[in-house]
Amino acid sequence: MSLKEPIISLKETFLLSLSFISFEKGKPGGRRMEEKRAFFIGHRPEKLPWGRDTASPAFRCFYIRLAEAMEHAAASGFREFYTGMTEGVSLWAGEIVAGYKAAHPADGVRLVAVRPYQGQGRFRDPESRRLYGEVLAAADEAVVLSSTYTRHCMADANRYMLARCGLLIAGYDGHTPGGTANTVALAARQGRTVWRVDPSRLAPAGEPAAPAGEPPRAASGAAGGA
Repeated sequence: MSLKEPIISLKETFLLSLSFISFEKGKPGGRRMEEKRAFFIGHRPEKLPWGRDTASPAFRCFYIRLAEAMEHAAASGFREFYTGMTEGVSLWAGEIVAGYKAAHPADGVRLVAVRPYQGQGRFRDPESRRLYGEVLAAADEAVVLSSTYTRHCMADANRYMLARCGLLIAGYDGHTPGGTANTVALAARQGRTVWRVDPSRLAPAGEPAAPAGEPPRAASGAAGGA
């Protein structure tokens, strides 16, 4: 099964400026970027400025910025990208990686779909269900961590990806509490590198992007949710 035409055409977006990304390094002593595996995490639609309106200019800008971050990682030698398959940033990132794989097969990029529990894709939103099925079909590897939903399954999925990757690409505003904030904080404490694409401070496509702001501050705790 192949992905349909992506939400936004990415043919002319990948070489734009990367000034919108906040590059944040964690404490020394953790795993290094040489692992060449990266994973995506980010807010669900309910925590994003545009909600589920994927026709909005704000969403278009964010999607392009997220795609640029993925392209930059691939250009830096990353070849394996993990996504937790949750609605919002994680599924859009999966679509972006799948599109990159199709456009650049010689690069050897792999997509790993990490499913926190069996039956995860039964979303109420039909667009999310469609995208989930297509990203899953495009994945080179799929991992199911639990046969049923549990209170901590989302946190377990985030930690599973964090344990295997040296780079975290986060669609995160730097302050909204939840699983994304907790995972970004944990990644920094463990010495991972974090690239943050701030969905609340993006210029429209074609205009200079605002700085991503201060490094994210997040309370410690379980890294579940988004």
